[in-house]
Amino acid sequence: MPETVHVGAEIPPEIRDAADKVFYDFGVTISEAICLMISRTVKDKCPPFDIKAALKEEYGDKIPNRETLESFEAVERGEVYHAKDIDDLFRQLNS
Repeated sequence: MPETVHVGAEIPPEIRDAADKVFYDFGVTISEAICLMISRTVKDKCPPFDIKAALKEEYGDKIPNRETLESFEAVERGEVYHAKDIDDLFRQLNS
């Protein structure tokens, strides 16, 4: 068996359970289905479905852009400014 790495994803339990039933009918596990999707994405150099349409269908107009996602990640890493007021904030930003 080839060497593998673990890829984690946070999925609501009801979605995971429903997907498990669908993939079971096709004779594959969720892990195998994800591996197939990623392999196909690499082979075709694009995902096997329209990502923008899927995001729009799933999230509507509440899809965060790349800059917003990077800001969320910066906050999680603790890279945030703490200021007592607007003058203090600008002092920190300009220093």
